[in-house]
Amino acid sequence: MTYGMPKKRGPFGTNEGDMWTIPGSPLQERFDKEGTGTVVIVEMMVKDGVLQECIYHTDVPELIEKATRGHELLIQARAQRN
Repeated sequence: MTYGMPKKRGPFGTNEGDMWTIPGSPLQERFDKEGTGTVVIVEMMVKDGVLQECIYHTDVPELIEKATRGHELLIQARAQRN
């Protein structure tokens, strides 16, 4: 829980809780071939006090939907930085 003034969010993909999919990655292609509906997600999480990218896979529809929206936001954020 955060107290005091909220921190200003950085570009998408740099904040705790940001999540996105990685379509076309070798890992995602492997899951696609298996046909299980499993999706690879990257999520920014704090581990051992450090904000870092954590990669996991899931078949939970709500997480997949959120991460798919996040993928579009990540593309937009990267386009704005370039």
